[in-house]
Amino acid sequence: MIPPDEQAAQDGGRPGGDHQQLHGAQAPGTYRGRSITYTYPDRCTSPSAPCSYRPSLARPTRQKPAHARRLARRVRELRKANGMKQDDLEDFGLHWKTVQAIEYARGDVKLSTLIKLARAFDLTVAELLHGVVSDRPPRRK
Repeated sequence: MIPPDEQAAQDGGRPGGDHQQLHGAQAPGTYRGRSITYTYPDRCTSPSAPCSYRPSLARPTRQKPAHARRLARRVRELRKANGMKQDDLEDFGLHWKTVQAIEYARGDVKLSTLIKLARAFDLTVAELLHGVVSDRPPRRK
């Protein structure tokens, strides 16, 4: 890695390098972070053309586990079949945000939460998880 002042000397004495040489220090197409300007010379080929490239700062989305999606669907179906709202499950000790997180398959569900859900729907935990997890034991490697 080249120290910033040596990099600036290599880039013509200006921080930000090729991008600023093409578009100027205050060009509308520059992308400035907290203290640096990101350079994309392969995308900005002309000094007169505005540079519209912005790096993606969004987090990559991860696919939710299949068992979490199946549990979410099962809880939503049971709740609607019993004519309940998410708020109605507060009588069983479940906050509506907890129920929402389960129904959107966010995070892991604690055993105590599964017990409360089973009581709310007048089921056993095994009946609640029917179809969510497989009945066969996991394979050993």
